[in-house]
Amino acid sequence: MELKHRRAVRRYRVWFLAATGAVVGILATDPANADLSPAALVTECDRLAAAPTDPNREGPGVAFDRIDTIAAIESCEQALARNPGNSRVMFNLGRANDRVGRLAEAARLYRLAADQGYTAAWHSLGVFYLEGLGGLAPDAREAARLFKLSADRGFAWSQYNLAVLYAAGGGGLSKDEREAARLYKLAADQGDPSAQTDLGTFYDAGRGGLPRDEREAARLFRLAADQGDPVAQFDLGVFYANGQGGLATDEREAARLYRLAADQGSAEAQFNLANLYLRGGGGLPKDEREAGRLYRLAADQGDPDAQANLGVFYQRGLGGLAKDEEEAARLFQLAAKHGNETAQRNLVRLGHR
Repeated sequence: MELKHRRAVRRYRVWFLAATGAVVGILATDPANADLSPAALVTECDRLAAAPTDPNREGPGVAFDRIDTIAAIESCEQALARNPGNSRVMFNLGRANDRVGRLAEAARLYRLAADQGYTAAWHSLGVFYLEGLGGLAPDAREAARLFKLSADRGFAWSQYNLAVLYAAGGGGLSKDEREAARLYKLAADQGDPSAQTDLGTFYDAGRGGLPRDEREAARLFRLAADQGDPVAQFDLGVFYANGQGGLATDEREAARLYRLAADQGSAEAQFNLANLYLRGGGGLPKDEREAGRLYRLAADQGDPDAQANLGVFYQRGLGGLAKDEEEAARLFQLAAKHGNETAQRNLVRLGHR
C-alpha cells in the first residue's frame, strides 16, 4: 500500500471549544476582591481570563481550556461593575462565558468590546459569525470583515483566518492565493503554527505566487510540528518518508511524527501509521491488529482510504476481525462515494454495482 498524498486542510483559528454543558450558578462576591481598586480588579480579571494572544493583555494570559470559569466570571463581573465600558474586561468576561458554554452571553460581550474597537474581540466575534454561534446567524461576509479589521492590526489568528477565506474564495472574497500567501506569511512570522503549516503547503506546491521550494516547506513544517501542530507533524512525516525537502529518507522519524499526529486525531496520520504497522515499516513490529485499529479510527472520521482498507480487512478476516462481507461492502460503498477506485473495484468483485 502506498502512502497517502497530502491534502490541503481547511482550518480556522478559534477561541472557543465545544460547549461543555457546565452550569455556572449564582456567584457570590469574593470578599477578598471587595477592597481592590478598580484598576486592581481589571488586573485580577486579566490574570484569570486574558488570552495569551491578546496584544492588550496584562501578564502571560491563560489558555482557553485552563480558565477557572467560576473564579474568572466572578472576578471579571466585579471588574466590569467598577469599570463600566472597559473593553478589555468585556472581552475577558466574554471569553470566560465562552469557555463555560454560555455562548449567547459571550457573543453579547464580544460585540460590546468589538464596538469599541477591541482587536481580539473583532476576531472572536468573527469566529462566532463564521460558525453561527451564540444565537448569531452564520455570516461569512461579516466574519471576513471582522477578521480584516483585526488582521490589519497585526492579529495573527485573524490573519490566518482571512488567509483561509482568500485561499478558498469564502466570505464574499474573490479567491486570491497571492493575498492568502501574504497573510499566511504575516501570521507565520509571528510564530503561528497553523499559518506556518499552510504556508509550507503553498511552498511545497508553488502556490500563491511563491516559488516551489520543498526545503522552505520542510523548514516551516518543522517549526509548526515542534509546536505540536498535527497537520505539520503529518506533513513533515511524509517528507521524511519520501526523502523530500532536503531530508534524508527516515521511516523511523516518519513513524514518530505520524504517531504524534495520530494521537491528536489526525485521520491521515492514523492511516499512514496503520500502513507502517501492516508491513512492519518505520522500525515498528508487523501488527495487523494495530493496523486495523488505526484504520478504524481514521475510517470513523470519514477517511475514504482507511474505509477501503478496513473493508479489505473485513473481507479477508485480517487483524483479528471475523470475515464479514456485508461490513466490507458497507465500507467499500462509503469509500467509493468519495472516488476511491480500489473500493469501487472491490464492490464489483463482491457483486455490487
